[in-house]
Amino acid sequence: MKNLLFLLTICLSSFMTWAQPNKYAQSLMITPVVAFDAQQVTFNETSHPALTYIIHSDADDFLKDWKKMFETKYMIEGKRSSGYTACMGVRVANWSLDSLNLYYKTEKEADATRMYLMIEKGGKFLAETDDMEMFAKVKVTLKQHAKDFYLKQYEMHIADQQKQYDGQVKDMEKLRKQEEKFNKIIADHNSSKAKADENIRETNAKLAESRNEIRTHNTALELNKKAVVQAEKEVSTQNELIKAKEVEYTQLNNSGSLNTKSGKKVMKELEKGRAKMEKLRATLTDAGSEQTKTENEIIKAEQGEAKLQSKMTEMNAAVDKHDAEINASKAELDKTAQDIKDKQRLIDEAKNLLDKLQAAKAGLATM
Repeated sequence: MKNLLFLLTICLSSFMTWAQPNKYAQSLMITPVVAFDAQQVTFNETSHPALTYIIHSDADDFLKDWKKMFETKYMIEGKRSSGYTACMGVRVANWSLDSLNLYYKTEKEADATRMYLMIEKGGKFLAETDDMEMFAKVKVTLKQHAKDFYLKQYEMHIADQQKQYDGQVKDMEKLRKQEEKFNKIIADHNSSKAKADENIRETNAKLAESRNEIRTHNTALELNKKAVVQAEKEVSTQNELIKAKEVEYTQLNNSGSLNTKSGKKVMKELEKGRAKMEKLRATLTDAGSEQTKTENEIIKAEQGEAKLQSKMTEMNAAVDKHDAEINASKAELDKTAQDIKDKQRLIDEAKNLLDKLQAAKAGLATM
């Protein structure tokens, strides 16, 4: 049982931890906003205007999706140039019919990614004020891409968070089963203990009867012994009387006086004395038999008491074992109850985060 509980403790302790959402998922608990900003950046040792905005994602993931968008939607590929990806002499139909040079890069900024985009037309790096109509179209494209990218990110993070939530719920089911198991163990031991207690009460009653029986037998034995002693005294006394009469008989016989009145009296008394002796000897034999019988009954009763006492010892040991198992199971049950409490907190946290991600995803519709 101890080994089982030790293993269960190890297994259950693993339920109490879970993977928190990464920093990007955390940042998406609120629907993101794409806010464009104009900055001056250095490119080929010259300062140029750039359109920038923050994306709450890993830089590599976003840049990979950005490139894929340009390649699949506009058939545009770029090459690395001074820290940027340069797309030279390209036309983006829904931006402008003119040939453009595009330069873009990403940089990590706190727990997010900043995107930089420079647009060059006719040898000039454009600021938004140079062509507000085109930049408005550029922003629409970038915002739509950000929205599509975020949608995929939400689907990924929600799927991950759903797994986390489902895992917590599954762990809770295991804990509930464990709780049921310990409750059953306790109930089974309580039931067995109740039966053992009842057996102990019955055995105690039998022990009391056995001890009363032994006391009764011992009292009878004392009376038997007294009866034997009394019978022995009476036999001894009668034997002396007979001997005395035998002496008189011998004297009368030797003197030839047996046929006299005195001789006949002695012979009659001697006959009665011997008859009485037979009865006294029979009484002594009976008393001795009763004493032996009582002694045997005492031995038998003491053996029965010893067996009952041995049974009582075994039953008390069984009750102690049940108590130990119940206490051990109650300790594990208390721990499981705390684990359930902790697990419920984790479930609530996981559900709360899942709900936040789903609500934030729904908010993309208004981006």
